[in-house]
Amino acid sequence: MKKSLLTFVILYTLSACKIVTQQQAPATNPVFTTTTGLYSETANLDSAVKAELGPNARVADWATDIKTYCTTHPVDSLLAMIKWSPWDTTGGRTIDTTRQNYFVLSNGQGFWSQDPSRHYFATQFDHNVPSTWLVHDQIDSSEIVEGSWFKIRFKVLAVTP
Repeated sequence: MKKSLLTFVILYTLSACKIVTQQQAPATNPVFTTTTGLYSETANLDSAVKAELGPNARVADWATDIKTYCTTHPVDSLLAMIKWSPWDTTGGRTIDTTRQNYFVLSNGQGFWSQDPSRHYFATQFDHNVPSTWLVHDQIDSSEIVEGSWFKIRFKVLAVTP
């Protein structure tokens, strides 16, 4: 009894200090959407998502939402759901980089542990990632890529149950 009470007190204290992060369970039938506003990587993205999209919306997680969804659905269905178009790596047209990249979480974390100034985001590359790009993870032979960067303003990819 004393051991379980001590464990509870320690976990409660750590979570109150935001040392322990809570993983979100993937939504069974998620609906992906994006914010209309652009946000800095240092903004409270969860509050922004809830303010724009409602109290049940949350920042999409790369591992538990996006990758899980893409294992049971065609990648094209995710791209169509949020009207995602690929980053133009050919230089053949002007691109709106704010429309191509969306802030996400990665395993419940917003920032990369090896450089905590870099926030995670997702980009569609249509299998053609520039060699200068840091790829943390990818889906469907780099159709969608998880990267990170700092001093940026992007929309947020959100999920609702």
